[in-house]
Amino acid sequence: RSNQTASNSATEISYTVSMPKPHTHLLDVEVRIRGALPAQADLIMPVWTPGSYLVREYERHVQDFDTKDGQGRALRWAKTNKSNWRVETAGARELVVTYSVYANELTVRTNEVNDQHAFWNNAALLMYPDGQLKAASTLRVVPFGNWKVATGLPPVGGRANTFRAENFD
Repeated sequence: RSNQTASNSATEISYTVSMPKPHTHLLDVEVRIRGALPAQADLIMPVWTPGSYLVREYERHVQDFDTKDGQGRALRWAKTNKSNWRVETAGARELVVTYSVYANELTVRTNEVNDQHAFWNNAALLMYPDGQLKAASTLRVVPFGNWKVATGLPPVGGRANTFRAENFD
């Protein structure tokens, strides 16, 4: 348990969510993980949403998954089950994962983006590194045009549309 705690404190996780073409119903996600990375890093798409008692299939909306190290070199990856992507880190100290999520269903447990607005549930959008559910992270939102961002997360001072989460949940 102390190894996981040490790993959590040594790992920096940041998310960026953008919507450059909202008419496509796609949300673009970038996940950056910095620190002591294992040889194989597993990224997990949740199959739950708080307050909902069904197993969800959020991973079915993921498209164009790709991963690189901090210098932009492509890293090998494989999808190992319906909600898990395994990345061969090749000794990298930074992992950059990008993917898009099709978002065209407006409920409290799903995602929607169109030419009027974007709404998402982080559990239906963001992947987390295995073993890091309790790790803090930042979330930066790049809104379309002049859209405004509303969230319950506290802002990170001095960084526009950037927020802090104490843990994944």
